[in-house]
Amino acid sequence: MHKPVGLLVFIFLLIVINSPSANGIETDSIDNRSIKTTTVNTSLDQLNNLTSLPLAQGSFEQRKYFTVLKQPIVSTGEVYLDQSLGFVWQTQHPISSVLRLKKSGLFMQDEVSPEREVKGAATITQVLMNALSGNVDALQNEFSFAPSIKNNCIRLLPKENLLTNVMQAIDLCMVDNKLNGIVLFEHSGNRTEIDITLSALTKLPEAISAQLQ
Repeated sequence: MHKPVGLLVFIFLLIVINSPSANGIETDSIDNRSIKTTTVNTSLDQLNNLTSLPLAQGSFEQRKYFTVLKQPIVSTGEVYLDQSLGFVWQTQHPISSVLRLKKSGLFMQDEVSPEREVKGAATITQVLMNALSGNVDALQNEFSFAPSIKNNCIRLLPKENLLTNVMQAIDLCMVDNKLNGIVLFEHSGNRTEIDITLSALTKLPEAISAQLQ
């Protein structure tokens, strides 16, 4: 019972449900045909002003919306990142689980299972790492850009097949040039919203750094 729920708490390791539902949750439509060049340039300027956080810690609230459910699945926890090593995504509620992106791959651990590698997801997870740390150059290699319906957000459209097979688009939302929200849109109509608060660090806690070795 716990293992499937644990997989739901992470943005890029969520089960894709393709069945339509009359109770589906409304989302803004993703239509890129009417994008104007000047607006795209404005979005790029906004992204280029994103504060870089090579070392950071923060807290998050994640809401996973399924088209077949009326209410989202909500989880909360903490995140630590080191742009040179990886990150630790630690969910504390509703259950305890940890995802670790290391140089050797992506690993998951929950309250009933030891750490095990999650195959085939490290590349996708790296996208989240790049967004959290403000690695704009990497994001520009992986995505084209468009305006979001929200003034403080920019829409990222994946270029590579590996990413386009998983997601339709990602919105990065910023306040005062700091990332404070991520929205993942899936092809199925499901979406994941993450509110996040990050603070720069000069050094990761030793216990966290040890997890990334």
